Amino acid sequence: MAAVNLTILGLERLGTSFGLALKRYMGQKDARHTFTITGFDERGYNGKKARQLGAVDSVARSEQEAVAKAQVVVLAAPYYQVKSLYEIVGPALQPGAVVLDTSPLKAPSLGWAKANLPQQPEVAAYMVGITPVLNPEVLMEPDLEVDGSRADLFDKGTVIVAPAADCPAEAVQLAVEMARLLGAGVHFMDVAEHDGLIAAMEGLPAVLGAILFQTLSQAEAWDDLRRLANPSFGLATHHLRFQHPDSLWSQLHYNRENVARYLDAFIGKLEAVRDSLREDSEGLGLEALLVEGATKYEEWEGQRLANRWEQTEEAPAPEGFINTMGGLLLGRRPARKDDEDTRRGE
Repeated sequence: MAAVNLTILGLERLGTSFGLALKRYMGQKDARHTFTITGFDERGYNGKKARQLGAVDSVARSEQEAVAKAQVVVLAAPYYQVKSLYEIVGPALQPGAVVLDTSPLKAPSLGWAKANLPQQPEVAAYMVGITPVLNPEVLMEPDLEVDGSRADLFDKGTVIVAPAADCPAEAVQLAVEMARLLGAGVHFMDVAEHDGLIAAMEGLPAVLGAILFQTLSQAEAWDDLRRLANPSFGLATHHLRFQHPDSLWSQLHYNRENVARYLDAFIGKLEAVRDSLREDSEGLGLEALLVEGATKYEEWEGQRLANRWEQTEEAPAPEGFINTMGGLLLGRRPARKDDEDTRRGE
C-alpha cells in the first residue's frame, strides 16, 4: 500500500471535500493508497471545521509548513490568493512534488507556476491544472463555504485536466488517477480552450450577477425592492456572497478578452428582448425566444444531471497510481523530449 503526503491549500467547500473524498476512499476494502492530509487556510474557522469533519489530519500554521513534506499539493484557495501562494510555496516544494491547481483560470496559473516552481531537473516540481465539474446534486447549491463540504461532491462529476503542453506525462497521469479516487470521470482540455469556455460558464454569470445587484441597489425604488428578495434574486447574485471581490476581479481581469466576447453576445440577446417588449405588441418574438430557451434548457439539464453527453473522451489507460507516484516522488525526473534526443545521439 502506497503512503502519500498530501496538502490542501484552501479549506472552503472544494478543498475540504477533496479531503473528505480521499478519506472515504481510504475506508474502502480495496483501497491501495493511504493519505496523510495536511491543510492550510488563512481563515482559522475553515481549518478548525475541516479538522472536525475529518477531512484533514492536521492544520499547518503557515503555507511553507503545510507543503514541507507534501508529495501532492491541491491548490483550492480563493483565486485572489493564488499568485502569492505560488510565490510563497514554490521554493518550499519537494523535488518531484505535483501541484493540482483548481483555479478557475489555467493560463495565469501556468505562468505563476513557471515563475516560482523549481525548474532545475534535480529539484523540479510540477503543476497540472484541474477543474472539477461537481456532483449534479449540488448544481443548484451555490454555497462555497466549508460548511457545505461533502465526501460525494465529485461523484457523478468530471475533472477537467488542462495541463501545459510540456507537462510530464507522469504528472498528468497522477491528476487522472486522483480524479478517479475522488469518484469522478476525466476529460482533457487545452489550456486556452478551457479559459475561453470558463469565461462563459463562470465569468459571465459572475459579472451579470454583480451588475444586476449594482443596478437595482442604485435604483430609486431600492428601499422597496430589497424587501422583495427571494431565491431568484439570491441565486442570481450569489457570487457577491460567496466570493471575495478580489477573486471576482481576478477572474474577469485575467480573462477579459474572453469574457468581453461573451458579453457582446449577451448584450445582443438583451437588446432583442428589449426591442420585443417595446415594439412587439403581441409578444410573439419574446414567446419564441422563451420557448426555445426552455426546450434547450430541458435537454441540457437532463444531460447534466446524468453526466451523459453525445461525445465523450476517455482518459488514457492508467499506468497505476503507485508507479506514477514513484516516478515523480522518489526523485526520478520524468523524461523529456530533449533527453530522448540526447540519448539517440549517444
